Amino acid sequence: MSIEAACYSILSTNAALIAIVSGRVYLQQRLIGTDLPALTFEIQRNDPVRVLAGASGLVAAEVVVTSVAETYAAARALANTVRDEFEGTHTAAGVSLVVRFTNEAPLEAVFDLGDENEPTRIEQTFLAHHGA
Repeated sequence: MSIEAACYSILSTNAALIAIVSGRVYLQQRLIGTDLPALTFEIQRNDPVRVLAGASGLVAAEVVVTSVAETYAAARALANTVRDEFEGTHTAAGVSLVVRFTNEAPLEAVFDLGDENEPTRIEQTFLAHHGA
């Protein structure tokens, strides 16, 4: 299976996340008007890991997960749950992953402060190593 299928499976079947987003997990973008809170995710890189001896048989995927909610407090709570539940070792959709948190975009980078009708988004980046 694919890294997208594995990430979707992890994010959409985790009990703590289901309690918050009720399965509203989307690859790349959420449709306008979709209920909140929700998660979107995308794979930004999926590169083979090289070592001195050559190919390692592992692939490093950069996964960006965006927590979207009506308020900052709700988006922060969702982002904290994503970090707690997504980081770690998983097997999903036939793929074994080791996921670690690497970065969180500052709020002002992903939120237009001029439009209070926009939902709050918190973007987190994870590095997921998996077999080739």
